[in-house]
Amino acid sequence: MSIWITKIVAEQIHKTISEHLSFEEIYKMIEVPKYAEQGDFSFSQHSRLQKYYVKQPQAIAQEIVEAVC
Repeated sequence: MSIWITKIVAEQIHKTISEHLSFEEIYKMIEVPKYAEQGDFSFSQHSRLQKYYVKQPQAIAQEIVEAVC
């Protein structure tokens, strides 16, 4: 995946959770799954974000998906 697409995704995630993680931290956390059927990007930091949000991991993930899409 190209670097600029990863940066765009990181920017969108940062807009949602900027009060807790910097753009650089988010950018470093984005991964490309090993298998294409698992999607284009992975951001599995929901357990880390739970200490900031009083929400279930699925709710946090949904907010991030809505921000990126």
